[in-house]
Amino acid sequence: MLIVHLRMQKAAKYTQIRIPRSEFRNRRILSAAHPARRFARKDSTKTLSKNSAASSAPTHSPRSISKGRFPAEGGLFKRAWFKNIVTAPPPNLKWKRGYDLGISKKAGADYTASLRVAYHNGDLYIDGGYRARIEYPDQLRYIRDRILNERSTEHGIEQSANGFAVVQELRRDQNTQGRAFRAVKVEGDKLTRALPWLALAEEGRVNLVRGAWNAEFIEEACSFPSGTHDDQIDAVSLAVRMQQQQSGKFHTF
Repeated sequence: MLIVHLRMQKAAKYTQIRIPRSEFRNRRILSAAHPARRFARKDSTKTLSKNSAASSAPTHSPRSISKGRFPAEGGLFKRAWFKNIVTAPPPNLKWKRGYDLGISKKAGADYTASLRVAYHNGDLYIDGGYRARIEYPDQLRYIRDRILNERSTEHGIEQSANGFAVVQELRRDQNTQGRAFRAVKVEGDKLTRALPWLALAEEGRVNLVRGAWNAEFIEEACSFPSGTHDDQIDAVSLAVRMQQQQSGKFHTF
């Protein structure tokens, strides 16, 4: 497998990560994931020419990048990439649903978010978006309801404090016996986890199934990775990772 090296800016240092070349479809994704490849560092005296700045996408200023800021339409995802909104997905898809669990109802706290994804002819379909500030009892009820009502979907629950408790309770629940669900360990930073489907989104190959959740999801995506919340993005990334895994054990009974 070919390996490329990506350097990502973090404060005054750079962290090196290893990413399979197969995760990318073109070189622009590498540039989007690593803005410093196109722009001078904060302490540099060089500036981009007007023409070169106009030809680069996204066109963030070096100062905003060095401080980790992206404008709402200047995040890694672009609003124009989410124009494919379909009334219904193709039938008989193999869905994976990811759950990113918050821990509080308090204002400003992270949301609990969940979406499911499936592939068809190389396109990614995203469906059933949910986002709310809820605590463990409501999280358990919501996840149990999805498992019971989405029988052809595999459910992946983020390994977290609440996630472990949810999985343990579902194992004991006779109503969820025979259903496909498992705890999923989250690895890597948020940006790295989003890269596999960021490439598809840029190519216009991400399709949203029409629903009330569409607007909030697109807003969150367009501010990623520096927006206030990224719970829906994390949930999609988790579900995409489940799709990519070639093997794994399911908690089925």
